[in-house]
Amino acid sequence: MKQTSSHTEPPADGGGGRSVGRLLLLYLTPFSAVFLLLFGLASLVTRATPDVAGRLPQKLAYYQQHASEFDLVFIGDSRTFCGIHPMLIDPLLGSRSLNLSSFANWFPTQYPLVQDLIPILAPGTTVVWSIGHQNLFPVGGPIHDVYPVGVKNVARYLRWGYDWRVLAPNLINAHPLSMFIGMLDRRVISEKNRTVVSIEQALQRKLSGTSRAATPTVTTAPASGSGVSNAPQAVPAVNPRPSSPVPGLPPATLLTGPLASQKQALTDYYRTQSVVSRVQVFDDGGRLTSVALSANRGGHIRIELDPDYYRKIQQDDWQRRYGRFAPLDTGWADGIALPTEMAAEYVATFEATLDAFQQAGVDLIINEIEEAPYTYGHPHLRQRWRNWMREYVEPMVQQRGFTYVRADLDGLTDADYFDYNHLNSVGIIKYAPRLADALRPVLTRTDDAGAGR
Repeated sequence: MKQTSSHTEPPADGGGGRSVGRLLLLYLTPFSAVFLLLFGLASLVTRATPDVAGRLPQKLAYYQQHASEFDLVFIGDSRTFCGIHPMLIDPLLGSRSLNLSSFANWFPTQYPLVQDLIPILAPGTTVVWSIGHQNLFPVGGPIHDVYPVGVKNVARYLRWGYDWRVLAPNLINAHPLSMFIGMLDRRVISEKNRTVVSIEQALQRKLSGTSRAATPTVTTAPASGSGVSNAPQAVPAVNPRPSSPVPGLPPATLLTGPLASQKQALTDYYRTQSVVSRVQVFDDGGRLTSVALSANRGGHIRIELDPDYYRKIQQDDWQRRYGRFAPLDTGWADGIALPTEMAAEYVATFEATLDAFQQAGVDLIINEIEEAPYTYGHPHLRQRWRNWMREYVEPMVQQRGFTYVRADLDGLTDADYFDYNHLNSVGIIKYAPRLADALRPVLTRTDDAGAGR
C-alpha cells in the first residue's frame, strides 16, 4: 500500500528563502546605510585636505592638484624625508621638485603609494626612488598605517609572503573610515607628529638609567688602516652656511626663561621662515634638544639645539652594537657574513614596484642611500655592504632599463645625522650637492623652451 506523506514541499519559487532574505535585508539595510554614509564622509574628508606637510595621502592629494608645477619627484622612506630637500636640490639642477616621502614608509606602503602616484604623474616627470640594503629586510612588527595598502592588494601581499597579522593593522588603521572615526573622537593626531614623537621617545629610552651630562664620550682606537674613529665624536652646534635657504640656529636670546616660553618663542621664530610649514620643538625632561621643521616642499628638517645630546645617543647605540669588539680591527669586519638571501616578500614588493614603473614608462632613477657611518662598525664592513648592493640590488634595477646611482657619501660623518640614519640640518646641506652631482648626468628633462638639459 502506498503511503501518503504529510510533508508539504516548499513552493518552487523558494518563498521561505525570500522571507529570510527580507529579514536580513530589513536588519542590515540601516547598518549598511550608516556604513556607506561614514565611508563617503571619510572619503570626502581625506580627499578634501591636500597638505604638502601632512600624511602621505594628503601629500599625494597635494601633488595631484599641482602636478604640472613639478618635473622631479622624490619618494622613499624617512631617510628621503629627512635627507632630500627641493630647496637645496632645485638650484643645483634647475629642477622643480617635490618630496613625497614620510617616516615609517617602507616597501609595503611604498608600493600602493606608487600605484596611486603613477596615474597622476605629469608627463616628462622623473621619479627618484632612494633605497638602501635595509629596505630588503623586514624590521618586525605590523605594516605602518602611513599609507593604506588597500583591499585590492591583500591577495597579492599574502601571495608574496606577508603574514596576515602584519598586514591586518594597516588595512584597519589606514582605511579612510578608520581615519575619519579617529578624527571625530580626536584620538588620532597627524602621522607626521605621531611618528616623529615615537622616534624621539625611542631615542630617549636608550638614555634611561644614564647621566647624560656626566657620561664621558665613548672612545676606541682607530681601526687598522682606516684613519678614523669608529665611535661617534662630540661636536659643537653648527649653523648652516649663510647662503643656504635652510633655517639655522635660533638667536641665543630665545633660549632663556621658562621652558614653555622658550618653546613658544622658538615656534614663533621658525614659523616666520619662508620654507617652513610647521614647527615642533623637542625637549627631554626640560632639556631642549631640537626643532623639527616641516618644509613646504615635503621634507623634514631637524635642527639640533643640543648636539651633545644626539652624539650621546649615537655613542650609546654604537656601544650596544659594537662595544664588545673594541678596538675594532679589519679582520673582525671582514669576517662578518653578510646575508645572501633577502626577505622574499620585500624582494617581491621591490620588483613589483619596479615593474609598475616600467609598464607605465616612467623615467625612474634608483638612488642608493646609507645610514650614519657608525652603524656599520667599520669602514670595511660599510664597503662590503656597498658591494652587496652592487651584486644583488643593482642588477634588478638595470635589467628593467632603469638608472642606478649613488652619491659620494664618504664625506658625511655621524655628526651630520641626528640619530642612526636621519640627516640633520647640517647634513642635508652637505648631501645636496653630492646627490645633485650623481643625478645631473642621468636626468633627461626638457625645459619650457623644449631644449634638452
